[in-house]
Amino acid sequence: MCEYIASKPEYNKYLTRYFVDADFDDNSTLNKRIYVTPCYSIENLYVDQTVVSDILENEYKIRRNDSSGKHQKTINLFNSELSAFHSGVLLFNAWYRAIKHKGIDSSNEVNLKDSFPSVLFNYQVMKASNKDAYSISEIEALYPKAPKTSKAEIELSKEYLFKDPKRFRGKYEMQFLYIFFQFLNEDSKNAHQYTVLNRGINWDRKRMISTLEHYVQTPLDMRNYILTGERK
Repeated sequence: MCEYIASKPEYNKYLTRYFVDADFDDNSTLNKRIYVTPCYSIENLYVDQTVVSDILENEYKIRRNDSSGKHQKTINLFNSELSAFHSGVLLFNAWYRAIKHKGIDSSNEVNLKDSFPSVLFNYQVMKASNKDAYSISEIEALYPKAPKTSKAEIELSKEYLFKDPKRFRGKYEMQFLYIFFQFLNEDSKNAHQYTVLNRGINWDRKRMISTLEHYVQTPLDMRNYILTGERK
């Protein structure tokens, strides 16, 4: 698309900017006029302690300076639960990255949904997985036409993911955030271990990106790209 528009003289009078998610792709040869997210996708920018802290204060009215200490308690829960979620989805993310590097297309029939496969790991806040840890063979059984991977390839992908939690697949990260907020909604109805309101917040999972966009900081390199039109 970038090259196509650049080839049309009628578009020369317009400022153009192009954005793509990094995904698990090799973007090293991508045109410098195209911005690549510094994480797996734009969704990863939402699953962030600072963002959640602001949401707690403004949406759930859990003040940072509240004497109850619930704000920090809830942030601690968010961090520990995100770590638990990452432990549960790590192997699948590593597998998916490995097969992406081998090259997949429609013939491989690896069509991932927005939610993590619950038959492998059914995440719930403050609860262990509903089943024992899954294996590569169980993943391969779900996607029999996908390329086969070796243990070494999986371990390399795990190392890549360990270096930065924002490298996990973004759709699953947003799933986690939605489940976490639903947990807070339930807490607000009865226990009030982490919340102060007597009501929850009505989140539409499909619209969370647009609903919460004002809480997310624009990455510095994106700001520079918007100004210059060239990715560094």
